[in-house]
Amino acid sequence: MSKASVILAALILGLGLGIPLDSQAHGLTEAADIVGTLWLNGLRMTVVPLVVALLITGIAQTAAAARAGKLALRAVITMMVILWASATMAAFVTPALLAAFPMPVEAGAALKSALSTAPDTGEVKPFADFIRAIVPTNPVNAAASDAILPLIVFTTGLCLCRHPPARGEAQPDRRLF
Repeated sequence: MSKASVILAALILGLGLGIPLDSQAHGLTEAADIVGTLWLNGLRMTVVPLVVALLITGIAQTAAAARAGKLALRAVITMMVILWASATMAAFVTPALLAAFPMPVEAGAALKSALSTAPDTGEVKPFADFIRAIVPTNPVNAAASDAILPLIVFTTGLCLCRHPPARGEAQPDRRLF
């Protein structure tokens, strides 16, 4: 049996046993809730170190590839151009596709009724405040509050500041004292 089949069978078995037991065994569902919450918190706990480690590794490898030669530098620049072009194209094509293929009225009404019970999002901050908040004043606080974008900006800036000089450039003095 493949792993996917085992997982699917376990999900079906869990649903088949969990639904009838939910009303009868409140303590069991409470214990499962505690275990599930601990599991999800453990997964969330790994996100920040993984993002930082992947950024540092990716920037270092990209910098090493860019120093490897003109072909590698051209590949990095080409990839950046493709990413920017696809994002720009998506920004213009998506509204055109939504206008060409409008949402059915029933689906729109169902979506509006589902969203009417959602809590109010509150006041939208001005764009200037968003831009100011991108650079964190305290990266540890940004990591603790799951503010991933400021953490990405900080890590990228840290990597760029610690970037080793290219071949032929003078090595800076990195001694502390």
